[in-house]
Amino acid sequence: MTPHAGQTLARVPPLKVLHYSPLDYGMTGVESFVLQLTAGQKRLGLDPVITIPISDRQELVRTAAAAGVPVADFPARVSLGLGKLNTLINSVRRVRHLVRLLQGCTALHMHSAGFVGLEAMLAAYLVGTPKIVVTHHATVSIAKPFGGRMASLTRRVQARLATASVMPYEDAAQELAQEGLPAERVKAVPYCIDEVRFAGENVPPEPDEPMRLIMVARLFPGKGHEVLLNALALLKQRGCRVSAVMVGHGDQRPLLQKQIQDLDIADMAELREHVNHSEIPAMLQASHAIVLPSFMRGETFPLSLLEGQLVGLPAIATRWYGIPSIVEDGKTGFLVEPRSEESLADAIQRLDRDRVLYAQMRSAARMRARERYTAQAVARTYAQLYGLSLAAGA
Repeated sequence: MTPHAGQTLARVPPLKVLHYSPLDYGMTGVESFVLQLTAGQKRLGLDPVITIPISDRQELVRTAAAAGVPVADFPARVSLGLGKLNTLINSVRRVRHLVRLLQGCTALHMHSAGFVGLEAMLAAYLVGTPKIVVTHHATVSIAKPFGGRMASLTRRVQARLATASVMPYEDAAQELAQEGLPAERVKAVPYCIDEVRFAGENVPPEPDEPMRLIMVARLFPGKGHEVLLNALALLKQRGCRVSAVMVGHGDQRPLLQKQIQDLDIADMAELREHVNHSEIPAMLQASHAIVLPSFMRGETFPLSLLEGQLVGLPAIATRWYGIPSIVEDGKTGFLVEPRSEESLADAIQRLDRDRVLYAQMRSAARMRARERYTAQAVARTYAQLYGLSLAAGA
């Protein structure tokens, strides 16, 4: 219907989605994913809101604000010295907080490791929120040993209330179905990268230029920093001139710094202090390949590999959990065996010596990332899980 002169059509409010995570580990890949997904949703015309305990997460608040995404802090815990009654009081306060935020929401999007978040599902049920979507950030095999009665209850409630339970790759999604979640509501949706923030691309190395590697990961046991350092020492013995910068924070820094000195590879390896995520795109663009020799049990679907591929970095990583779903061995990079510095060194050396192969992998990595891992593409997939149909041009 065409409005009469002087008459305006009522503006349709954006569709509101509340993102909630009960995890309180500081800034990890979960928070980075939520930030990048909500940025994509904002550009598609949705109205995402994040609620999360913001202690030690000021970077998240700043980044979300820059994207126009509000962040609501959780109520501070009260401690009245009343044992289980104290726990109940805090739970009631959190449910009330979530009920308030869920008013008018199209969907509750939970981000969990294991089966947690019962309070959020209860709040959504009380409000009558149409859709509940749960993205899992740890596989069942990793999270299950840490579960208990509450996790079991949460799983049963999720099986009944959640319209979609999501893992980032197929094998992990199948584990959810094997745990009793309705198979028709279990989905595999990858993590995503903000294609606006990571819009640039790297510059390939000159024919005689040593290859620059980058590893972006917390200095945490199992990430494989020590494996990379040993591989660099092997490459030095072979006369292969490569260098690596390792970006991250964590308590392994003194041990790794000592390893660099003991191996006499200070000319090849640099430990960079933790930097804000806003600085990562430029650092990736200044590199030639990304490395992640992880063997950590909590590794699921590393965002750093997606970020590297989006700017054109071939990846060298391990056959570990969801990593083979990201790296196509021989096409977008190489997969190596966990804890094997020799196979890691071999892969690095091959990529360094074969610049024709490097160029092919660089192009394939960027193309794959743009097809599968952009925030807009993944945001559209989640919109379908919310029951939304977005305009084609949005």
